[in-house]
Amino acid sequence: MLFFSPRWVLVSLAIGWMLNSCAESKISQCNRLIGEINRGQGVYRQSAEQMTKVGGFNPRDQQNLKEQITKVKQSLEKFVVDLRQASRDVRVVVVVDPQLQALRDRYSDNLSSFAQGLEEASKTMETLANINFVDTNALRLVQDANQRLSNYFQQVGTAGAETNRVITEINTYCGVR
Repeated sequence: MLFFSPRWVLVSLAIGWMLNSCAESKISQCNRLIGEINRGQGVYRQSAEQMTKVGGFNPRDQQNLKEQITKVKQSLEKFVVDLRQASRDVRVVVVVDPQLQALRDRYSDNLSSFAQGLEEASKTMETLANINFVDTNALRLVQDANQRLSNYFQQVGTAGAETNRVITEINTYCGVR
């Protein structure tokens, strides 16, 4: 016959309480994850701002046009590097809460998808930069590139919208108002 003395019950409860108090709180996990996401959002805003500064296309001057396309390509490449780094940084944030882990991973996956779309757009911009615009096939090549760019930017838009949904879910789960 097993006999539980009050002393053993108290010791068991004390050990359970100590183990539970050693576990990190949901609030601290949320704060760490949200902090990293906010840091990444700052980098994202800087890259997006840089993209808006690129422009001044002059289709009548082929050399100027190629230079501007190259600038767009370089801005896209930097944006891709920044997004991939933000994705990696978020992915390594240590959270033990299973729901936070899932949200963290979804957020990171969406940043990766966003970066993939921009990387493909960058490659297409390189194709555009190498088109000889006086060639008879130039219009068809530009139209093909334009269609590919449209598809890539649709992918980017979808990933961006999903990223925003995940951020809303994280804020809701963490009680951020």
